Amino acid sequence: MAERAGVKPITKTEEFLDVWIRKDPKTDTKFLFINNYDDFSKSEKITLDDKVLFDGHKISVNPKSGLLLLLDYKLKDNCKLVYSTCEIIKRDEDFITLKLIQDLEIIKFTNKVKIQDGVDFELFEDLEGYKYIFKNSKEKEIKIFI
Repeated sequence: MAERAGVKPITKTEEFLDVWIRKDPKTDTKFLFINNYDDFSKSEKITLDDKVLFDGHKISVNPKSGLLLLLDYKLKDNCKLVYSTCEIIKRDEDFITLKLIQDLEIIKFTNKVKIQDGVDFELFEDLEGYKYIFKNSKEKEIKIFI
């Protein structure tokens, strides 16, 4: 009925994840709320305004749980978090602490950042910035120095 009236959702999912977006008008930061109300895990690509988010990587959400992810989050004058597939659990002046929940986590910044010692990751550079990929770090907290 909504489609007939010309109302289209801003996000698309195939797995019936509940996805909401809140944009801070002062900073342009977007807060992406992704919830899974079912009794089984779900994993899928998230689309916002016909653009696939997270460079096409799937987001996994455990049963009866959710994620709060940030897009376009300014950390300092010279550094912005483009996106993160993991949640920020603490922010300090010089670092952020992230909780890695999924088997594969990806974080993209506009500038290079320093990852705490002892954490394995892969680093890729593209036109938008620097993409850090963490594998097999599930249930681990890490610090990123900005």
